[in-house]
Amino acid sequence: MAFLLCGDLAQDGFLACVKGRQWPESAVLMAFQPDGFELKPMKEVEIFPETTRQGRIFWPDGELQWRCLEEGTRMVYLGNTPDPYGLDDYSTELDGLERNTAEFMLWGIRTDMEDEWIEQQVPQRFVYPVGGRSFSRGRVMLKVERWVDNAGVPRFSRYHSLKEIKGGE
Repeated sequence: MAFLLCGDLAQDGFLACVKGRQWPESAVLMAFQPDGFELKPMKEVEIFPETTRQGRIFWPDGELQWRCLEEGTRMVYLGNTPDPYGLDDYSTELDGLERNTAEFMLWGIRTDMEDEWIEQQVPQRFVYPVGGRSFSRGRVMLKVERWVDNAGVPRFSRYHSLKEIKGGE
């Protein structure tokens, strides 16, 4: 069974919620701030970016997503277990929807065996939090879970995980 939880919290309540939680080993932070963004394993986050305007923390069993509003922070949790965020339960919105998965290739090709991917068209360096160094010219795939209606239209989605795949030689 999947759970869909949502609610608005004051910024300090949101920060307390995120900072005070034990995140799974596989959890990844994607946070956007006015001056940049972070994409790294939560286990490596020493100081949570308090200036974050939106983002998500995702792992194979769930995702917490947020965005700042004028009056606070809107949080949405979608996952396999109920989490104690103090959010309202909207899980019935998932009734009648089918869960499926999709994968999307992310920007960049691994540079040799370094933990760095470079996008060639508009030169940009990326560091993706994927374990191991399997492929010298590897690519990164993002697995996404989607809940689709009977017409095949996605109604809800969440990031699931990242994985490295073999890239072009």
